[in-house]
Amino acid sequence: GAGTFESGSYVFPVNLTIISNLSVGGSTLFVRDNGNVGIGTTGPLAKLDVNGVAVFGAGTSAYPGISFRDNRGYGMFFSANDLGLSTASVERMRITSAGNVGIGTTAPRSTLEVSGNLTVTGNSTFQSNMTIQGGNAIRFNETSNANIYYNGSCLIVQGPTSRLEAC
Repeated sequence: GAGTFESGSYVFPVNLTIISNLSVGGSTLFVRDNGNVGIGTTGPLAKLDVNGVAVFGAGTSAYPGISFRDNRGYGMFFSANDLGLSTASVERMRITSAGNVGIGTTAPRSTLEVSGNLTVTGNSTFQSNMTIQGGNAIRFNETSNANIYYNGSCLIVQGPTSRLEAC
């Protein structure tokens, strides 16, 4: 039959089986007979259903505070007031407390900083200046030989069949 535990400590020498739902403190913690656990709700809709604020440990890129089952190095972690995302135990993206987003860098210096190759499909609009650092060319298509580049003394616009130099 149904029973009530009084205050104190209990040790069960074997597994404790609960036939129906388990409720601790009303709706504070609720375990349904289907295995779903609710915190702050008596009707959990998933394996873990939290109604309210949940706090997780900070974690690292290798052991994220929020990670995915069977993929321990994949998830989200907190580092120095920044939010990081990792895959294969390596940090891939960071959002700083200043709102800067870095992909391939842990210290983005602008609103968006990408360290590595970037492919943009579709139209791109630059509302201000574009600066090229560490390279000297804008390539319009890898196969068309259409480039704009600076050779150290001249600006060169080169197409598949013609070339214009401004020195």
